Amino acid sequence: MKKLLVLFFVSAALFACQKPYETTLDLAVDSTTLKLPSVEEGYFYMHIASNRSWALSVEAERDWLHAEQTSGTGTAYPKFTYDAYTGAIDREASIIVSCDVKTIRVKVIQPKSE
Repeated sequence: MKKLLVLFFVSAALFACQKPYETTLDLAVDSTTLKLPSVEEGYFYMHIASNRSWALSVEAERDWLHAEQTSGTGTAYPKFTYDAYTGAIDREASIIVSCDVKTIRVKVIQPKSE
């Protein structure tokens, strides 16, 4: 019984001393290519993991894709909305995510209507 108590207290002490999870990544995203459904408007979230301040922007002249958050610090899930599309060719845009030491380009594709 004493051994169990000692084991319990040692385990509790070890887990109590652990730091909360913090990313060691300068900057990362969950995917560098996103394919959206055709025709319908909608939204998606992008997972950004970072231990730094970051900023994002949608490529110029791509008024069909909208970022609701354009900067942050640490890990975040910014929301993007996109307009409906009924065009005859696929349309593309880029989301640029950057911090002071790294830049990532995410390609967004919305297929033509079928």
